[in-house]
Amino acid sequence: MNTIFKNTFNNNKFLTYSLGIREKIAAMWIVIVIIMGVWFGWQSESITRQVMVNNLKNHGISMARDVAAHSDESIVTHNLHHLSQILTNALENNTNLVYIYILDSEGELILKTHSPEYSPIEMAAIPALSTNDCFVTTIHQMNNSRIHDIVVPICNNIGLVRLGIAENSIEEELIQTRTTLISTILVIISVGSLITIFYTKKLLSPLQELTAATQSLIKGDFSPRVPMRSQDEIGQLTASFNLLAEKLGSYKIINTKNQAELDRKEKLRIELVKHLITAQEEERKRIARELHDETSQSLTALKLGLKTIEESTSLKKIKEISNELRQMLGATLGEITAISRNLRPSILDDMGLNAALVRFIEETSKRIGQNIIYKSKGLNNHRFPFYIETAVYRIVQEAVTNSIKYAKAENIFVSINYENKTLKGIIHDNGAGFKPALVLDGSIPQRGLGLFGMQERAALIGGKLEIDSDIGQGTTITVIVPNVNHIKAAGN
Repeated sequence: MNTIFKNTFNNNKFLTYSLGIREKIAAMWIVIVIIMGVWFGWQSESITRQVMVNNLKNHGISMARDVAAHSDESIVTHNLHHLSQILTNALENNTNLVYIYILDSEGELILKTHSPEYSPIEMAAIPALSTNDCFVTTIHQMNNSRIHDIVVPICNNIGLVRLGIAENSIEEELIQTRTTLISTILVIISVGSLITIFYTKKLLSPLQELTAATQSLIKGDFSPRVPMRSQDEIGQLTASFNLLAEKLGSYKIINTKNQAELDRKEKLRIELVKHLITAQEEERKRIARELHDETSQSLTALKLGLKTIEESTSLKKIKEISNELRQMLGATLGEITAISRNLRPSILDDMGLNAALVRFIEETSKRIGQNIIYKSKGLNNHRFPFYIETAVYRIVQEAVTNSIKYAKAENIFVSINYENKTLKGIIHDNGAGFKPALVLDGSIPQRGLGLFGMQERAALIGGKLEIDSDIGQGTTITVIVPNVNHIKAAGN
């Protein structure tokens, strides 16, 4: 039993998932019509049967009374021939009539007739008739047929008419009615199915278009749009789909742009790493060369000078050599300080961002022989987290170096402001300018690495770097770092 139930469930499940909407609607329509047809047919047959049985019984009573009305005189006169003629005529003129009995007042049989289609059987006793009864009816079976047995008194109670009428005609008419009803149901199913197919085709056309458009979305094509043909639920679904496709298309464009930007940044980042590694090695070579060519030679000279002092016996000569060695030692310390400052300005660690930038601007102005304007506001000798100070200092250093080296600027302006926990730096020059999009597209290796490095430094400290430049219009670089809290006063 469980296996049968499980198989039935699986079959129903398969039909539910495998059939299309059109087939489901048609099947639902057929099931509804069949159920309603069966119910209506059952109700109609029940009512019709009851009406026909009542009509048949009334017809039998009327027929029995008619026989009784024509038989009284023949019974009184004992005219059996005329009485037999009455019974024969009644039997021939009524196909449903099975038998007719004429009884006297004592219930004794006077005359009878019987349909040849029915075999005579032993009749039941006649029910007693009261003085108020006009007729008595009972039902019994004869030859597999329901027979209505009707007893009617003859005028002046001189006898009784007893006849039986069968329901065969009723069954035949009901069979014909049932056949007509089934034919009607089949016609309704056929016409309804055709209407359902036509209507569902019109109804499902937008859904089929939506399905095709959805397949395009799955494949990555967001261009298809489904025309909106109505304002009903399908129309609302169509409008929602079109809006979804439009949004997905815009998201695809944004994602494509973002992916291109990520590819560009990744390419520049790889080049920047290569550049940084190369620059680091070059810086190490430069420091090693300076230590070897200058500091090492100076120390060697100091060593030889000390040996000369050790071997000399002239006090005057010792003083002269000592003076030269002291000057040489001062120059060597200056060289070491310069190397150290180039690696990491100690003033940035000791005095903070503002003091380091002041010294950088002063030294750079002196080195290039032109005045670089520097202004600050709101710093108030404040110190900031070391990584922020280092990043901003390197950004300003790189921007000023680019203005001098590439832009050939005559005027350079540097401004650093701190207000509402926001650190903002501006580096402006009137140099040659450039196209930022072309420089930062990553198509040419080693190009724009300085600008990209400044952008990366700004991003690492939670800020952003904006570049405003054009050919012949100079360059303005703005770095903005929000939510910066100063931690202590400079010099503490």
